[in-house]
Amino acid sequence: MDCPRLDTRWWNLSLGVLATSAMTACGPTIILEEDTDGTVTDTDATDTTPPDTTSPPPQCQSDVECGDGFVCIDNACTPYGYDDYDCLDGGCCYDYCCYDGYGGDCYWEGCYSDEECGFASFCSDYGQCEPVEVLPYCDEVGLSLLPVPEGADEEIISLSFVDADGDGAQDLLVGRANSTQLVTQGGQAVTEVPLPEPLGWVADAAGGDFDGDGIGDLAVTTGTDDLAILRGDGLGSYALSFTIPTFDPILELSTLDWDGDGALDLASRSGSGMVTVHLGDGAGSLVSHLALSNTIGVTSYAAGHFDAGTQGDVVVQNGGEAALYRGNASGDGQVDAYLASSNYAVERRLLAGNVDGDGPAEILGHTNVANDWLLLEAWRYEGDSLSRYALDFPVSAGEIGDVDGDGALDLVLLAGSELLTLVRGNLSNELDVVGCQTHVEPGVAAIDRLAVGDYDGDGRADVAIADGGSLWVFAVSQ
Repeated sequence: MDCPRLDTRWWNLSLGVLATSAMTACGPTIILEEDTDGTVTDTDATDTTPPDTTSPPPQCQSDVECGDGFVCIDNACTPYGYDDYDCLDGGCCYDYCCYDGYGGDCYWEGCYSDEECGFASFCSDYGQCEPVEVLPYCDEVGLSLLPVPEGADEEIISLSFVDADGDGAQDLLVGRANSTQLVTQGGQAVTEVPLPEPLGWVADAAGGDFDGDGIGDLAVTTGTDDLAILRGDGLGSYALSFTIPTFDPILELSTLDWDGDGALDLASRSGSGMVTVHLGDGAGSLVSHLALSNTIGVTSYAAGHFDAGTQGDVVVQNGGEAALYRGNASGDGQVDAYLASSNYAVERRLLAGNVDGDGPAEILGHTNVANDWLLLEAWRYEGDSLSRYALDFPVSAGEIGDVDGDGALDLVLLAGSELLTLVRGNLSNELDVVGCQTHVEPGVAAIDRLAVGDYDGDGRADVAIADGGSLWVFAVSQ
């Protein structure tokens, strides 16, 4: 019978089963020499047939003409794995191995972890190493030590900047193990803050006029699982006016007007990761509580005005997603949008503020990536526009404030335990939310608390840090 020669060109390897069957049926090649007397000789002579450079006959015009597990590439049905989107130039074969389109070879183009991608590149959820723009460096800055009152040696549990007396300047609330002090007038005055009985440390605090009398009040959450409002008298003293047990300890507090009625409300994150909006009545009490849906296990959240509306909004980091909840007067606590991202890291920390000076608050998320660098993500316009930047140090905490006094908020990040990284908000470029980064060492051995606010009333944010029971406040200078 006539036996075909095995064609090993790349486009025909997908038909390998048929080729192998044909060769098996034919057996070894037998050549008869002309000048013999009928002797049969089996030889392995080299095939001198010139290579076939003609184009293969088309097998397909589209994927639908190929069977399951194949795609049509260069008119040939080529096998591929379920991860065909991992490839940059056509299709895939054998799961994660990509087809290069130039001769049928496969190559590796995916990643399983950030470590495989190196500095300023992370492994996306699609198995691709995605490069990130490295944020340029600013000019160096200096730190000037500001006066702080002498306090007890008790461990500092929390630092919070609040406008406690309603004068527009920010005051520093220092929560210690068994007491809480409010430091005002740039460190010149100290007030002991009364707490619910029994005495407990303050986990976080927020300032505002909760009773509508024009005088600053305080909202605090304590180590005894209480949420309390302390009414100010305008003279530097505070009295407990409202308290409720929370059962689940509250770790963070933020002020906002969720329902747009003009009365100040609170948003909180509890130890179990529940985010709740506590609605105020404008007379100093919290009258109802709205638990936002899908917020069990939230690791970070932020409140702000992310659109042109009057209601305050909340964004939460829940698992690998950042979800946006828009304030409303209808009692709706459902997710309104998820922020687009290629990095679905659970440990993303969220901040919010007007970083580019355009009015609505931007949402900022920072994530430590393997290979010791930081991915900074910035969302504008209710999360519809995403910018990404790489910083050269991982961080453990972050706050936001206008450290250079230009009207745009800046990020102050705690890099390790001894270094501060300042990321400047950007007023001059419509494309970039932030402009540059710089590093400064405050000379403190081990920073474990960080807060940012205008401590000395000069219109520029200052940086408060704590180490155990010790407190420092620094002004940032150019």
